[in-house]
Amino acid sequence: MVGLSSGLETLCGQANGARQHHLLGIYLQRSLLIIFTISLPITIMWTQAERVLVFLGQEPALSRLAARYLLCMIPSLWLAAAGECLRRYLMAQSAVKAPMFIVAGNTALSPLVHYLFIFKMGWGLYGGAAAVLVANLGSAGMLAAYAICWPGSHRRAWPGFSADAFRGWGVYLRIAVPSTAMLVCEWWAFEFVLLAAGLLEDPDVALSAMGLCFQVTSLLYMVPLGLGGAISTRVSNELGAYRPQQARMAALVCAGLIVLSQGSMSVMVIALRQYVPRLFTSDQRVIDLAAKCLFPLGISVIGDGLQCVLSGLLRGSGRPALGAYISLATYWGAGLPFAWLFGFHFGMGAVGLWVGLACTTNLQGLVVSGVVALVMDWESEAKRAARLVREASVHSLGRLQADGKTLGQTLDAERGQHPAWRTSGASAGGGDSTSPTRRPLEV
Repeated sequence: MVGLSSGLETLCGQANGARQHHLLGIYLQRSLLIIFTISLPITIMWTQAERVLVFLGQEPALSRLAARYLLCMIPSLWLAAAGECLRRYLMAQSAVKAPMFIVAGNTALSPLVHYLFIFKMGWGLYGGAAAVLVANLGSAGMLAAYAICWPGSHRRAWPGFSADAFRGWGVYLRIAVPSTAMLVCEWWAFEFVLLAAGLLEDPDVALSAMGLCFQVTSLLYMVPLGLGGAISTRVSNELGAYRPQQARMAALVCAGLIVLSQGSMSVMVIALRQYVPRLFTSDQRVIDLAAKCLFPLGISVIGDGLQCVLSGLLRGSGRPALGAYISLATYWGAGLPFAWLFGFHFGMGAVGLWVGLACTTNLQGLVVSGVVALVMDWESEAKRAARLVREASVHSLGRLQADGKTLGQTLDAERGQHPAWRTSGASAGGGDSTSPTRRPLEV
């Protein structure tokens, strides 16, 4: 769900920059249809969870409880999908304060709602599912209400329910599927390493220390995750408006910020590695092992943050496929072999697994930085964004439109000439030879 909704970062961001506001609502509807279509087989699979778990060798009683919990979670699955799409739809228009307050409010109330349903009302396991349902319902409902009712530019982005949402799925999936692959390559690699820790000597201690370190790295990941979303929105808006130099400057500023912030966090983690584990556990064996793991974790922080932010840049510029290839090569082609080499072959255990992950994240950060610095042509990316917006317009209204003007008229007034239009010689009527005759750029 998170990966497929990422397609909105590129498409809505570039359409918003090009002032093709009508496209944003169509993109939102299209993304909802696609994600709901994907949710249907997941829902069916969850209804058969008990049989699947028993087939995989789990205890029947435990399988029954897990299956009932998943049945209660089905409405939350659909609401979470809608909430992700709405959040990215608003974020692409720089409407970030309302989603921030909504998520913060949900987070603050979540412990209270869980306590109420699980303990006060005595619903136990099902109370947890009910609390998640309330949180997702509140989040999706408030985001939808804000998108529909609150005054602002995003109100122009809703053209009403449109049959165009059923067309152009290929355009959306060309962006969304690689965005999903970027996320999956990284996420599953970390999960695989966690599973590998269970094969080490004294697996209870190894898994506890690895889990503790994952909590730390997840906390540190929040800053680059936020900056990655910001740079995705800014770059997509600037490229959509054909301002390539502003997009490049935004990328440089964001990269500089993340290096400074993650550098300071790296120093802090390494300096406090003997004390941080004590915040999570009192088991001295886990504390000692986690302290050793936090050293390579601290080294990995800079590369991990840099790749997160620059991956957001690739999504904003409509190049998630490039990011997916890099993630696949670094995490699965280099990272997991490194983790096995240090963790098992050299006998370094859990510390070796983190050394492998540190090598991976820093390698990925260097590779993505090199691609952005040496390969990306911002002028070409802006022209490509114009073609992408035009292609989407062909799938919807069949013409370019921005607040009653053509895309060329709107952006020519701001920049002088938009790449969606070309300058040719004098008109057939024999006018001034310097007067441009514009024609759409071919898709």
